[in-house]
Amino acid sequence: MTFKPAEDKLVVELLDSYRSYGVVIPAATQHIVGVGRVVSLKQDDDDTVDFNPDYDIGDIVVFDRSSMLEIQIDKKQYFIIDKFDLFGKIESNHHENN
Repeated sequence: MTFKPAEDKLVVELLDSYRSYGVVIPAATQHIVGVGRVVSLKQDDDDTVDFNPDYDIGDIVVFDRSSMLEIQIDKKQYFIIDKFDLFGKIESNHHENN
């Protein structure tokens, strides 16, 4: 991916299946809460993370879907998320092996 988001944004790939990560989102809130994999975030020229040291490429994050912006890069769908719309990340050894 060649898209580099602004320093207060990150790009996620929406996950359709996230139950394997132990996340259950009630049907009533599925249109509000999203789960995705971080694919890009602001980095300095030396590839150190400038966005937030708590988040890195490959992390599985939970976020507010209401303000995400859809983009398409190389015919693949991604979403730009504001750092203030992040609820947190799922810390699990499971996603590191995928």
